Amino acid sequence: MEETSSVKVDAEAVGKRLDEFLFSLGAAPSRSKVQDLIKESQVLVNGKTEKSHYSLRLSDVITYHKYTNKQPTLIGQDIPLNVVYEDEDILVINKPAGLVVHPGNGHYDGTLVNALIFHGWGAGVLRQVVRDYAAAHKDFIVSFEGADGAEGGGGATILHLK
Repeated sequence: MEETSSVKVDAEAVGKRLDEFLFSLGAAPSRSKVQDLIKESQVLVNGKTEKSHYSLRLSDVITYHKYTNKQPTLIGQDIPLNVVYEDEDILVINKPAGLVVHPGNGHYDGTLVNALIFHGWGAGVLRQVVRDYAAAHKDFIVSFEGADGAEGGGGATILHLK
């Protein structure tokens, strides 16, 4: 989110929602992406943050960062993994509740993929499983809710590594 733009609200835009107005300007490819920009404080109205439903007023000055869909650089992070079983082909982990599986909007690090890279299992493991293997063997990737015995716990995740 690097390119910054500013616009002053004219009479035609008065009363419009902030997110709808920014979408009409092309700040992002969808209104939900505009809402993400607003939530991430990438949009200021008169120098302060506002909600998506903010109703525009005459002469409001809106400063915003245009949405970019840059993929984050994946780096390994020392996130402890509870390995239940591992051999050349299979890795079974007890994934803690709340651990995001792969980077995405709002979660660029601290994910299972970051942990797998750090521990030497590679960045493409999960993508490869989903694309190349899971389609043919739908029952292979298994998630066991509460496998750690704790109520509301994470669960075991089985990944195919070849």
